[in-house]
Amino acid sequence: MSILGGIPTGSIGADGYTVTNARFAGNNLLADSLGRQCPFGGVVEIQGPEFYGYKYKIQVRPHSGGSWQDVVTPLLLTRWDGTTYVSYPDPSNFFTYQQYQYNIENLLGEWQSSGDEVWDVKLQIADLSDNPVPGAVPDVHTIQLDNTAPYGNIQITSGGDCGQFDVGAVLSGTFVATDANFGSFSLSTLPYPSGITPSGGYSPTPASGSAWTLNTAGLVPCGYVIQLEVVDLSIVNSAWGSHNWAVSPPSILSQGFCLLGSGS
Repeated sequence: MSILGGIPTGSIGADGYTVTNARFAGNNLLADSLGRQCPFGGVVEIQGPEFYGYKYKIQVRPHSGGSWQDVVTPLLLTRWDGTTYVSYPDPSNFFTYQQYQYNIENLLGEWQSSGDEVWDVKLQIADLSDNPVPGAVPDVHTIQLDNTAPYGNIQITSGGDCGQFDVGAVLSGTFVATDANFGSFSLSTLPYPSGITPSGGYSPTPASGSAWTLNTAGLVPCGYVIQLEVVDLSIVNSAWGSHNWAVSPPSILSQGFCLLGSGS
C-alpha cells in the first residue's frame, strides 16, 4: 500500500493521524491549511503498485483487536484511454492485480469506514489460485477514523431568537462549536453580509459557548439569518477539502431576526 485515504502512507503516523504538514498524493495540497494532523472518514481508498500475475486481498480490523474483515467493494477502474470498467473480487474475496494501463490510478480497494476508532488495514498477496506467496509479508498500516460530525449551536440573547430590532441595534448572543478533531467555524449573515464578530476561527469554543456581536448600523431593513458553520479535520472520502460538517439536527446552526427601521 502506497496511499491511504489520498495520503502517502509515509505521511501517516503510528497513531493513525497524518503527520504535520502532510500533503495529498494526487495534488500536493496540504491536508490541512494549518498543517494540523488529520484523521480519516467515509470511503478510504487504498492505492499501490501493481504486481501483474498475482492477486491480493485487503482486510481491516480495529487496532484494539478482533477479526479481520474482508474489503469487497467492487472497484471502478480507469484505463489509459479514459474508459472505465468494474473489477470484482473472486469467491475468496481476492482481487486480481491489473496492469498499469488498465488501472492508471493504481486503485486497489475502497473501504466504507464507520465509527471513530483506530483501525488497521492489511494487504496480502496470493498467486492466481489464491494461495499465499511464500515469503510475502502482509503490509499493514494504522489509521485513525473520525466519522462523527461536529456540533454547533447559536442563539440570540439580546432580545431573543427571531426577534425584531431597529437598524443600528447591537445584537449579541452565544455560540458553541466543538469537535474531537476540530477544524474551524465561521459566522455570517444572509441575505446581506455584515460585520459579525467573530467571523470565524480555528479553535473550538468552551462547552458553555462563546460570545458574538453584530452591529446592525448600515444594514438595510430586511429579514436576516445568522448562520454558523462548523467543520472538522477528518479527510472524508479520500478527497482534499472534504470533511465532516455540523448538521441540523442535533445542531442548531442558524437563527433569524428582522430589522424594521432606523429607530431614530
